[in-house]
Amino acid sequence: MKIKINREALNKALLFLQTGMPSKPILAIDSWVKFTIEGEKCDVQIKNGSVQMSAYVKVESEGDCSFCAPGYMITQMISKFPDGDVNIETVETEGLGIVSIKLKPKGHRKNYKIGCFPSDQFASINNDMSDPLVNFKISMKEFHEKVKIVSPNIPIGDVRPAFANLVLFSNHEDKMSLFTGNEFIMCRLDTDVEFLSSMIIDRSVAKYVSMLNEAGDCEITITRNRFKLEFYGMTFYCSMVEGKVPNYQVLLDKEPEDMVDIDREELLKSLSRIAMFNSEDNKINIQVKDQFMRLYACTANNEGEEIIDILNPKNLEINFSMNHIYFRSALSAIKSERAFFGRADEFCAFVRPSSDSK
Repeated sequence: MKIKINREALNKALLFLQTGMPSKPILAIDSWVKFTIEGEKCDVQIKNGSVQMSAYVKVESEGDCSFCAPGYMITQMISKFPDGDVNIETVETEGLGIVSIKLKPKGHRKNYKIGCFPSDQFASINNDMSDPLVNFKISMKEFHEKVKIVSPNIPIGDVRPAFANLVLFSNHEDKMSLFTGNEFIMCRLDTDVEFLSSMIIDRSVAKYVSMLNEAGDCEITITRNRFKLEFYGMTFYCSMVEGKVPNYQVLLDKEPEDMVDIDREELLKSLSRIAMFNSEDNKINIQVKDQFMRLYACTANNEGEEIIDILNPKNLEINFSMNHIYFRSALSAIKSERAFFGRADEFCAFVRPSSDSK
């Protein structure tokens, strides 16, 4: 059977699916890619114990068929093919079905053969989404960028479900906030999505959306057990994480109304220099008075001090010590030129960019 698929569309689909393929699969079947061709539509799919992902591409085919190919090999081959159509010819054996496929880029004297596996052995996962807890649409670019910002703040070594993954939190305005972190440092980004529940999704979602940063809305559906995202013919499912969501609102209510305005890049550079003089607990002293911020650290006979200009319209006075690693991490995640900084109480401080709440 002869099949023709546009190389660019197929390459995009395979690169998206590759994010869900285990680098070292325990079972060989977890690294298979299943092709299901029906009419002018080809469903390209991967499945393993934690995720199911699929993408649709247009196809010209002499008939309907399905086969499984080794994911890494076919992904690498298609990524290196020249632009144009990819011609695929199936090779069948009586009683075994499709045992291999031949690949040939259009207009080139090159031929490749890849062995296939029986499609009836492909993994089956129950993706019943008939009783959703949440269903909403959000800009794919917005979701991609915000997940990209909060996900590096996930403490991988933390075994507590809420802290080791991504939390979707219903804030005081009944809108969805994305939360990551633990009791030492937390990162929050707000959205305009109406959201009345709070839940935990697997941190690997950040990896799955890494290839999806184009314009347009994606649709997200969440049930008690499954998370589903659909975007322009690409879909992935993953399991929800069981665990209790902390009451972040108690923390959010502490965010001070008045903050000082700082040049983010200048503050980061100062922190990187002062940090060399910190003690074993990584703490530095921060003082705010008038239109200045003083950074100070000392250890043994070594000490460092820097004073930088700030905007302090409310004439706030702040004096406390904090872990410079967490402070630098928060500032690094902010993408704006300037940052707002304020002290909430003796236990917490807030940092947010000048144009968004975080």
